[in-house]
Amino acid sequence: MGLNVTLLSMKAYAPYHQFFAVSVILGEINNMPNDSVPIAAIALEKLMGSGTLDNVIEIAGACLGTAMDAASSEVTENGKIFVPQNWIKSKTSLKDIRSAVKTISTFCALRQSASKCLNSFAAV
Repeated sequence: MGLNVTLLSMKAYAPYHQFFAVSVILGEINNMPNDSVPIAAIALEKLMGSGTLDNVIEIAGACLGTAMDAASSEVTENGKIFVPQNWIKSKTSLKDIRSAVKTISTFCALRQSASKCLNSFAAV
């Protein structure tokens, strides 16, 4: 599922945040506005049909872990103690998850562009 040990221990919140991350990923892929939510039944059908469901869930878990790590770094840099249980209950966690998904999305787009560029050089 892509979740780290800390997230796995937060059974009351982590699964819902991972579903939120999946929703944000699907929104990014489909260029949906930030306040839009994909229709779950259609999204599940398309993901299962394309065989990408497990990949998207894994990416969502990684984004959730990345968001938590970034929040932890930010808090500890300010000399405070990071409490994952408090972070995951806050609205800040949703903002951090959305930011992590956007970062991954941007990276994938850049990687795809770089791959096309390298392939065009190889053809020369």
